[in-house]
Amino acid sequence: MKSRTASERVNKRILNDYGLEYSHTRGKKRLSWWSLIHSVNVHLDARLKVSGFNFISLIEESMCKAA
Repeated sequence: MKSRTASERVNKRILNDYGLEYSHTRGKKRLSWWSLIHSVNVHLDARLKVSGFNFISLIEESMCKAA
């Protein structure tokens, strides 16, 4: 059984993984801005994981075409 809620997982991702907790951000507006940016990153990471997109294969394909 999962003991953490989805909001706890998102908060952990924003605070620890993206480093918002350790950024020396001051001011309510700036902190709100960075939390918005990190929230968008969480959603983009989830979309990339679901789609199976891989940057490395994209780079390898472009290198093969260029050679």
